[in-house]
Amino acid sequence: MKSKSFVLLLTCFFCFFSCKDTKEQVIAEQEKSVSATENSVNATNEETHYDETPAADIKAPDTDKTVHISEKTIVNTEPENELEQISLPPSVKEEPKVDSRLKFKLGEVSTDELDVKIRGLFDTIEDKIIAEDFEGWYNSLSNNYRSFIDDPDELLKMSKKSGYLSRKKIVLRSSKDYFDYIVIPSRKGVALKYVNFQRIDEKNIKVNCMLDGNMNFGYDFIYENESWKLDKK
Repeated sequence: MKSKSFVLLLTCFFCFFSCKDTKEQVIAEQEKSVSATENSVNATNEETHYDETPAADIKAPDTDKTVHISEKTIVNTEPENELEQISLPPSVKEEPKVDSRLKFKLGEVSTDELDVKIRGLFDTIEDKIIAEDFEGWYNSLSNNYRSFIDDPDELLKMSKKSGYLSRKKIVLRSSKDYFDYIVIPSRKGVALKYVNFQRIDEKNIKVNCMLDGNMNFGYDFIYENESWKLDKK
C-alpha cells in the first residue's frame, strides 16, 4: 500500500514539473513572436519617414527662376528660303532697237530696188533728227562714230573750235550734248535733200545730198552688226 502511494506521488510530481516546463516554453514562444512583431513594426516606421515640419514652414518651389536652355539643343527645322538658293542668271543687255529701214544686204536687193533702199537710209537719219530722237539717232551710228562723240577730249576740242559754242559758252560733255547743240541746230532753217548714192563696196555706201539747195553734203554708211550705220570719216 505504501509502495503504490509513493508511485502515485512521483507521478504527480512528474506531471507537475512537465506542465510547468510546457507552460514556460509556450510563454517563451509567445514572447519571441511579440518581439519579432515589434521589430517588424519598428523597421517599417524607420523606412516610412513622415516630415513633422509644420505646414507654415514648408517653402513652395521657386517658379520665378529662369530656365536656361543651351543654344546647342535648338535645331532650326524650318526650310531655308528657296529663292536665296536659286542662282539667278546675269542680266542680259538688250540689243539697241534699230530702224527696219537699215536692215538689208546689198547682195539681196535688185538694181531697181536699190535706189529706194539707199534713199531709206537717208530718210531714217533725217527723221530721227527732225523728231529730236536721240536714242533712235544714236542707235543708227557706227561704232566709230559713237566712240568719237563719246570721247570727252574730242568733245572739248569741238567746244573750243566752234565759234557758235564759244559764244553760247557751251561745253560739250556727252554724245547727248553733241546731238542737242550740234546736230539739231544744223537742221534749223535749212533743207537737206537726197540726190543719189555711190556704191563703194558691199559694206560701204556714200549718199550724196544737197544742203539748202546749193551745198553738197554727203552721208557715209557702213554695214556692221547686221544693219547699215551712219559712219564718220
